Amino acid sequence: MRIVIPPVYDAGFDFTEGLAAVLTGRRWAFVDTAGREALCMEGFDAVKPFRNGCAVAERNGCRYAVDRRGRVRKLDI
Repeated sequence: MRIVIPPVYDAGFDFTEGLAAVLTGRRWAFVDTAGREALCMEGFDAVKPFRNGCAVAERNGCRYAVDRRGRVRKLDI
């Protein structure tokens, strides 16, 4: 096997609501369908795809809801 196009991301999710979560090194971000970064998720340990206008992100064992504008609110579990 040979690489024809080098990979851009280390991991990623499918597109949901027009955005896909992608991982480069230890940095998460959401990209749009044109490949442009729409949201930087620097400092988060994990993220989940968007659903009903928000994505869930985890940092230091706490969960947060993140909207498309990047506003973050802590979720009570």
